[in-house]
Amino acid sequence: MRYLKSLLPLLICFISGFIIASPLQISDFKFFNKFSPQIKTEVALPYVILTVPQNPPAKFIIEGEIRCLGLCLVNTFRVRTFGTITAFSINGEPINLNTENDFNPYHNQHGIKIDLSAYLAHGKNKLRLEILNDNHIFGLGLYPFWLSPAYGLAIIIFLLSFTALLKNNFNKPLVHTKKQLIPAALFFATSIGYALIIFGQRILYELSGAFSVDSSVYLAVGRGITNGLSLYKDLFEIKPPGIFILSALSFWLLDSPFLMNLLQAAVLIGIALIPIVAYFLFTTTAYSLSKFAFAALSGLLLSLYSAYNAGEVQIESFGAVFSCIAILALGSPYFLANKKTHLTIVALGMLCACGLKEPFLLPIFGASILFCSNFKDWVLKFFYPLLLAASAGIILLLLFGWFDGFMQYLQFMFSTHILRHGSPLQRGLDIYRLWDDLNKFSSGLSFAISLSLLVQLFSRKIPLFALALFCASLAVGLGGEYFDHHFVFAVPFYMSLFLLILKHWSGKNIHGNNTIQKSGAAVLFFLLLATMNLPDFKLEQKLSSIHHDTKLTLAEAKYLDAVLDRTKIERYAFLGANGIQIYAWTKHSPQGPHFVQVEEWVNTMPTLQASILNNLLQAQVIVVDRITDNLKFPARRIINEFFTEEPWLAVSDIERQAKFYQIYFRKGE
Repeated sequence: MRYLKSLLPLLICFISGFIIASPLQISDFKFFNKFSPQIKTEVALPYVILTVPQNPPAKFIIEGEIRCLGLCLVNTFRVRTFGTITAFSINGEPINLNTENDFNPYHNQHGIKIDLSAYLAHGKNKLRLEILNDNHIFGLGLYPFWLSPAYGLAIIIFLLSFTALLKNNFNKPLVHTKKQLIPAALFFATSIGYALIIFGQRILYELSGAFSVDSSVYLAVGRGITNGLSLYKDLFEIKPPGIFILSALSFWLLDSPFLMNLLQAAVLIGIALIPIVAYFLFTTTAYSLSKFAFAALSGLLLSLYSAYNAGEVQIESFGAVFSCIAILALGSPYFLANKKTHLTIVALGMLCACGLKEPFLLPIFGASILFCSNFKDWVLKFFYPLLLAASAGIILLLLFGWFDGFMQYLQFMFSTHILRHGSPLQRGLDIYRLWDDLNKFSSGLSFAISLSLLVQLFSRKIPLFALALFCASLAVGLGGEYFDHHFVFAVPFYMSLFLLILKHWSGKNIHGNNTIQKSGAAVLFFLLLATMNLPDFKLEQKLSSIHHDTKLTLAEAKYLDAVLDRTKIERYAFLGANGIQIYAWTKHSPQGPHFVQVEEWVNTMPTLQASILNNLLQAQVIVVDRITDNLKFPARRIINEFFTEEPWLAVSDIERQAKFYQIYFRKGE
């Protein structure tokens, strides 16, 4: 009977956790476009993306359906769009929009909160939107907002049952497992097992050829390097050299981008393993089931969060793992005992992380403040490795011949890019955005990290704590765009918070800090909640869409390479933005230095517009995906005057299996 009573909290945990984990209140989110058959709809709950291939209309009228099933615990949603919403109604009742700018992608990248409780009914709900064409690949996202009375009640019930389940068992060593530990062990095993299944699905997804909208650019520049082109001078992109070197290595070794998929999977596995390595590294007492569960779940959740925002061969997840490795070495209790090795690891972590994206230096610096006990310790563990990393970076740039181009790139980033949206210092103070993004992924993870922050607030000097938090927020907001992948800049800081709790919870009363040791169980509770509260990734649907576009693009790339090979033309001009594009798959490189056009960049960078128009004037072959507004008149004039879609006689017999792009040939050739 006593054993059965110990199982009762376990049952309550599962029931309340199931209720909490159900932003399944909204399902079957479908869009039916009534305006144009050209529009391709990619449904990936809770996000729907509409892709318009050519000549989009000025306004889209979109009708969809939301089904509310079961207990609608959450009635407030975060609405996000890549396109300005001018009208929004549910079941024929218009929803009041505060200002048009609330739904403008440049003013609010992360969306705004709307209470739909007055509009949604159980069952089917008809949704209608009018969205202006802002020359983007755009769509609409509805993300459940966590705060509601029923949701809070479920959290309280889960907390109480979890506490009862693990009462007096938190510090029981793993090797001394007794009968009363079986329910807790079962609960931990179930949660970790579920997270591992989701994680395994994500790894398989990454290995199946998943690419983000920016990956094509990285692949194109990497291919250009193998073609003998100079980075920044012949092909310009606003990234450090790291991702391009990896891309070039993939083409050099495999003549394909598959190595990038392998590295993406390895990066996610690395993030997941770092807290587990830290657990065994930091533990000076007997091993504990609850502490191991803390390490396993924190790593898996941060890895899944990184994949959710910056998977599919996106730079930030690559930079995050190297930053976390540097932080782990920096915080190791064996740093002084093996100083040279740890200095080297920290320096290499900094070099690789900043070589992928420079803002990663900020969260590493913030973590160093939290881990180092005094200024002398900080100089040894952060400043000296930084000097080593900077020196190695300069030497590598000189060896590759990219130093001058990299200096011009840095000048552009500091003079134009980070100042486009006002003061970056002000963006560093917008710390609420970190909470919003964590909550979009999983409310449990947002609570776990928030509690970890509070623990540090009580255990550190407030100015140092505030500076570390500010650095993480500044890294995210430095570019000012707040795209999903930018929030992964904060992952090393989140990792440092979890590692600090592990370090103090697993050690023998380090620095007399009992607060952190006692708080570990509370943070673990929210990590368990986060595992139950993961979003629906819909990986199969996303992969199907990626493979569909890749197949068409590969066919066009094969045709274009055949044309250029036969006519002995080295490069071609391209008009279009990022996405799964032809320049990722052709063996010939696009003309440069600029070959990607984003509307906002064309508006603010006259040199980019001049470079693109010069490419058109010099080109023999032009590939057109989409022409931005500022380029439409001069680009169309050049194309109409000097080019035709009729292939040259010398290449007219080359088979073209797909017509995904407009391909133009210079007249008279």
